[in-house]
Amino acid sequence: MRSNVLVSAFAALVCLGACDDGSLAVTTAPRADTSTSALGGARYQIDRVHGRAWRLSMKGVSMRQDDQSRETAIELPNWLVAGVANGCLPTLALGPRGEVLVTSDVVPTIWRIDPDTLAVTTHPIALDADNDRDVGFTGLAYSAAQDAYFAVSHVHGSAWKIDSSLTRAEKLLPTDPFTLTLERTFSCAIS
Repeated sequence: MRSNVLVSAFAALVCLGACDDGSLAVTTAPRADTSTSALGGARYQIDRVHGRAWRLSMKGVSMRQDDQSRETAIELPNWLVAGVANGCLPTLALGPRGEVLVTSDVVPTIWRIDPDTLAVTTHPIALDADNDRDVGFTGLAYSAAQDAYFAVSHVHGSAWKIDSSLTRAEKLLPTDPFTLTLERTFSCAIS
């Protein structure tokens, strides 16, 4: 049964990058644009529903409306990032209601940007394991089938299931084929 749940979650992750049913289309930038091999590499998400392009770089997150030529910087209070010299960049993902979620590559915290007000809230995640490590997330995607987020911590090679309330994370088994697939899906180039 657990395998079926994990396979469903993986299918949702694949669909996030390839499906376009019009409800909330998410497009990730080509691998070259999400590379961490050069300082200043950035990650992108396109929210077609709200007509926004989101960009995450070492400087933080910014958003551009379809009808504007300039980007608006969104401040992330107390955002921590180790950066490319220590592994992968953190990431950003779109949630089911158009919210933007930004991770840290150092701590298990998610910053949530409201789709309507652009207000930022901070959500420390309680981990069920590895509390003696610096666990940050370098890959993140929402699964509607599971009503949960799935994340990868590149430094430790671990995969996590985060509840939709952004309060708790369950470490997935390293021997599960789904965990290995998540790690490959969210891998980054390390210089």
